[in-house]
Amino acid sequence: MLDKSGLNRAFQAAALVTGITVLTGSGSLLGYLADKYVGTEPWLFLLGTFGGFAAGVLRLFQAINRLDSPPDDDPPDHPS
Repeated sequence: MLDKSGLNRAFQAAALVTGITVLTGSGSLLGYLADKYVGTEPWLFLLGTFGGFAAGVLRLFQAINRLDSPPDDDPPDHPS
């Protein structure tokens, strides 16, 4: 039988890797298109690539911190 917690963690890891890839590719594409429009090849492409990668790594660290933090089991106090 499949271990659902292990499978869930595998899907979360795959989503993080996909996120880094998509953000890096998006930054590269936007930088490339901006370079073609402005004529500053390859500087905006490189800036977009590194910016997208940095955004992906930031998202990775945020997800790791979210996984490492203890769950908040106490419901918030709401005035009745």
